Amino acid sequence: MAALADGSPVFAADVSATTNFGGPDIVHNGGLWAVAVVKLTPGGDYDWQIATVDPASDMIASGLVVDAAGRILVSGRFTQAITFPGAPTMTSFGAADSYLVKLDPAKGDVVWQHQFQNGAAGDPTVAADGLGRVAFSGFFYGTTNLGGDDLPNVDPADADVVVGSFMP
Repeated sequence: MAALADGSPVFAADVSATTNFGGPDIVHNGGLWAVAVVKLTPGGDYDWQIATVDPASDMIASGLVVDAAGRILVSGRFTQAITFPGAPTMTSFGAADSYLVKLDPAKGDVVWQHQFQNGAAGDPTVAADGLGRVAFSGFFYGTTNLGGDDLPNVDPADADVVVGSFMP
């Protein structure tokens, strides 16, 4: 959970059944878990929500922060595929991949999203600083890529840690 500059709380939730946070029902997608991101007003009333879809996939949110511009960053992992409303579907390269998505605080529209392959070993986290830089960390097996060169795992029998930074 985090708060926007005006005091509006925003949180991510992993849902495994039809759920209601004060707005329309979030209908469970049929996988084990789906991700919901919910924004409340400064007084605690419902403002908006978004939810991922993909009936055959399991999805979790493991990190949420608000950056200096007031945008919401959510990290997590998924199996098979994950779709945030209005954004292209991210399809897993293997057992599970990690994601990082930036949302506009007005209505939860996707500003950008990134996918990182082989994120199955751990739940990725996200942080942001006052200059708009975003840091991402997690575990991986095999090979992963944060947008540059491939990063091979040193010991395929063990997970390696990855830390990346994204500029505004």
